[in-house]
Amino acid sequence: MIDQLDGRLALARPHRGPAVQAFGAHLDCYADFVSKGVFPALMLLVLTDFGLLAWVVAGIQLAVIAFRYSYEFVPGAAPRGLSPDYSVLVFSLLFLAPSLAQAPLFPILLGPAMLFMAVLNLAPLQPPKLAGIGLAAFVSVALGLMGLLLTTG
Repeated sequence: MIDQLDGRLALARPHRGPAVQAFGAHLDCYADFVSKGVFPALMLLVLTDFGLLAWVVAGIQLAVIAFRYSYEFVPGAAPRGLSPDYSVLVFSLLFLAPSLAQAPLFPILLGPAMLFMAVLNLAPLQPPKLAGIGLAAFVSVALGLMGLLLTTG
């Protein structure tokens, strides 16, 4: 959702020069890499006390997210794979599940979830970009699920 907001703010300033536009696009990609790649990888590493298998999964997560976002700068390339935004939603819902949040089971489920979502992030899918009513519905369902998980704890 914040990703949508910063895009709208950038478009509201059409007088920006091409260098500023390019800088903003790259900065947005780096911020996405940290929030959707580095943070989940670090969370897995910390929760597993930096176990060897967690390093492998975290490395895969970082490589997939880096590849996914670098692909966006290939001229003429069609969008590919499920957006990493969905990965963040899946990880958040797993974390909020009352039976998992404080249990040792959470990192055991987080690793496979990260691998599964990494495959979807690079899969030859071309899902439509969420916008308008679709985005509002997605956010409503996500917030509803999160609220349900928080109240059942």
